[in-house]
Amino acid sequence: ESVARYEQLVSEFSGSRLAPAALYNAALCLMRLGDNAGAADRYARLVRDYPESSDVRAARFQLALLYQRLEQWDALVATADELLADTSLGVDDRVEALARRAQGLFGQGDRNAAATQARDTLRYVSSRPEGSEVRGFYFVAAANFVLAETVRVNFDEAPIPPGDIATQRRALDVRAAHLLEAQRLYFDTMRWSEAHWTAAAGYQIGSLYDRFFQSILAAPVPPASETLTGAELADYEQTYRESLAQYIEPLLRHSIRYWELTLQMIERTGVDTEWRARIEADLARVRQQLGSLLGA
Repeated sequence: ESVARYEQLVSEFSGSRLAPAALYNAALCLMRLGDNAGAADRYARLVRDYPESSDVRAARFQLALLYQRLEQWDALVATADELLADTSLGVDDRVEALARRAQGLFGQGDRNAAATQARDTLRYVSSRPEGSEVRGFYFVAAANFVLAETVRVNFDEAPIPPGDIATQRRALDVRAAHLLEAQRLYFDTMRWSEAHWTAAAGYQIGSLYDRFFQSILAAPVPPASETLTGAELADYEQTYRESLAQYIEPLLRHSIRYWELTLQMIERTGVDTEWRARIEADLARVRQQLGSLLGA
């Protein structure tokens, strides 16, 4: 009902000083209702139709949030650029705009630009002079998370090719290096002590070890030392995979450990995060898989 009243005000009195505030309030109502697209439309109209309004800056920040939720990455980058063009932005507002730009670039698939933007954001934070420090760290952690995500994608895309054991070992070394670098950056994200991003980072660390285990298990079996065919070849491949699973089983234990610790953090802080459901689902799956390996 409030949205309809606000829309009526804008329609009948578009030149009123209250019109931009009505659009802003209508957008807030729609956000509360979960209509992110509708809210974004109202904020965008405010920015377009009332560029001199004092509500424009706040509307742009709300648009950045909504474009991130809606995965409208081009619009997110464009909005972040508009915010960063404002030379009067305070330190924390600038960090938010920088982090949003990094998120948008990553969403566009430009991981190199996203990594550069994330590093620039962290550099901006660390270089603030005395008296001009960042007060809030939510978007600092967000930028750090984007940086970790760019390395995580490198891990996901590193193949384990067919070949002998030496060939696969070299490929696994590359994947392991990406895993450890991503893990380090996720730990850096956690150090900002922002519960939402700590939960996200904890999930991703556990997921890295889980995916490493699954990728090794699914990798092409190295050729046997002698030519095998038919049932002998099938038996060799099954025996190889069973032995390999036992050998790399500690990777699953790492996943379980990080996910359990992350759930404890979520319980302790009471943070409302979508990462909880993902952790609980993957944790149940990996526990079952580990139990099967151990014959439980």
